[in-house]
Amino acid sequence: MTRKKEIIIAGSGKIGKAICALLSLSEDYAITVADKNSEEVKKISSLFPNCHGEKLDLADKREFGRLAKNKEAVISALPYFCNEQLAFLAAENNLHYFDLTEDVATTERIKKIASSSKTAFVPQCGLAPGYISIAAFDLIKNFSSVETLKLRVGALPCYPTNRLKYNITWSADGLVNEYCNQCLAIVDNKLSLLEPLEGYERITLNGVEYEAFNTSGGAGSLCESLLGKVRNLNYKTLRYPGHRDLVAFLLDDLKFKNNKSALVEIFNKNIPTTEDDRCVIYLEATGIVDGKLQTIGRINEIIVTQIAGIKLTAIQLATAAGVCGVLNIFLKNKSKFLGGVIQNESFALDQFLADEFGKFYMNKN
Repeated sequence: MTRKKEIIIAGSGKIGKAICALLSLSEDYAITVADKNSEEVKKISSLFPNCHGEKLDLADKREFGRLAKNKEAVISALPYFCNEQLAFLAAENNLHYFDLTEDVATTERIKKIASSSKTAFVPQCGLAPGYISIAAFDLIKNFSSVETLKLRVGALPCYPTNRLKYNITWSADGLVNEYCNQCLAIVDNKLSLLEPLEGYERITLNGVEYEAFNTSGGAGSLCESLLGKVRNLNYKTLRYPGHRDLVAFLLDDLKFKNNKSALVEIFNKNIPTTEDDRCVIYLEATGIVDGKLQTIGRINEIIVTQIAGIKLTAIQLATAAGVCGVLNIFLKNKSKFLGGVIQNESFALDQFLADEFGKFYMNKN
């Protein structure tokens, strides 16, 4: 009998639950879901037969060491500001480490932890950052030179009714963070920092009009990986028209950029959540293919789906499929990877889409 892959999922929120749901589809995994919220842990562990719950205290090294015994990997589905401590504990206990964060500063600190580790660290998995890097690398593979690479991603409500034309579909902490931090891009062959909410444009995809603007972290490590190979590269968030101006009013005019925690509290209290959402992903490259200047675009959309008997929102599925696909490929091919940081673009798109978890991205047009 093949030994099950024993992993820890740190975090029992919406994404932690979605990761448990996906991995429970496979008999290859034994899952420990861990969180300080013991009630949520009990709820999740009761849903899936190959999952059990544990209390998580990141400040208790000894207890985490007990939790980590005989485990292969840990996935962080915690808020981004918890990831550095979890990465440190993973390194101490020889666990492979995966996370979902878009926060650039946190990722840089995790890279330093990984630099002396024998185990692998794969930060910024999920949708964007994450899958978007895998898809972007594949899109440009047949170009002899790339003038512009555009990455556009939106986690959106299906039925926008408020003036923001938005509902909370994932972490409000992460949302405010990406609206406030500078955005890494390539401009004329140079790494550049762009201001969030700038670079405004309108774009129509499959008959629906969106606005797009700079946000932080979505490109992951692509700018560093493609420097010297792509003349211009930028990542922008998609929203329904009108959203950006209202967010700019809150951050700039009302000065919430200086008090992000207060804005997070307001968003969590006053913006309704929704389980009716969609994730729109659009990539476009312009450059030379077969001696001709061409523009090639790809679009796909993730929708609400029933998995393991429960309803997963589009953002839950997109994020969970991103990290589970990479995790599964890595654990099946560990000998091909070295320790330290592994970038998402190290994984081939064909292999990712053929994976039992990555396949949920297959509905591309």
